[in-house]
Amino acid sequence: ILAYLVGGATISDCGNNGTIVNDTATSAGILGSTRDPDKKKISGVLIKDCINYAPVNGVTYVGGICGYLGRDANPHDGWNFRMENCGNFGNITATGSGTMYVGGVSAYGWGGNVGSNGLANGLFNCFNAGNIKVDNSGDDSVKAYVSGVIGYFNTSVYTLENCFNAGTITTNKTNLATLIGWNNRGEGAEGVTADYCKNNYSVASGDIPVFYNGPVSESVGCTVVTADQFASGEVAYLINEAAGATVYYQAIGTDKAPTLIAAEDGSNVVEKKADGSFANPAKEVPEDT
Repeated sequence: ILAYLVGGATISDCGNNGTIVNDTATSAGILGSTRDPDKKKISGVLIKDCINYAPVNGVTYVGGICGYLGRDANPHDGWNFRMENCGNFGNITATGSGTMYVGGVSAYGWGGNVGSNGLANGLFNCFNAGNIKVDNSGDDSVKAYVSGVIGYFNTSVYTLENCFNAGTITTNKTNLATLIGWNNRGEGAEGVTADYCKNNYSVASGDIPVFYNGPVSESVGCTVVTADQFASGEVAYLINEAAGATVYYQAIGTDKAPTLIAAEDGSNVVEKKADGSFANPAKEVPEDT
């Protein structure tokens, strides 16, 4: 939709159905990168209510919704980004020999805590349901930061809340995780804690951890589940219950994972039955007259 964005702005209500193929720089379904040629403070970028349905193919920064959030800005100067109610269904493929940043929602992001728009930094109600494949032909010194939600966080404080990854990850590199590939502010109170990372879910993917580096190698604020739990409606119900609102919807038996789009007739609301299973509302049968 957008190759790059200069300065602060709101991007909303966008959808992409066209396959993305790029052999340089950043690749994504909605926004390639944000940049400030003068490297001045950028603040207040909000991306909301955007969905990518198509495959994304790239080489360096490759994401379902965004490629590089914060390009050319000073990460220590209060740069702010926020994504909310965004989802990726497209498969993501990165092929090359150099350093890679690959994420189901965003490849790379950095910033501060609260931007000029008054909104907290981070990802809220965002998901990946596409499969991710990375083929990096570089030697062992070349890194590939790969994850189901965001490949690399380079930020002082961020929030990751009500997000999930339901896609599989295949790569020949080791810097990978099912939720966050690398958190460059992982140490201390301003890193990944229960205060900033909560109510997230990820499908189990072999021995791949939820978070990759340092103290966040253990699951903090994220529950690992099976593909069957996603398909059953359980994850949608549990996220909604903890959030205290209906964030996700799912047509059980049809959708393999939750979605952010509600059916007009309310038929994809997820309810918990008395026997502990999950279902959509029963359809009313009209009485004979």
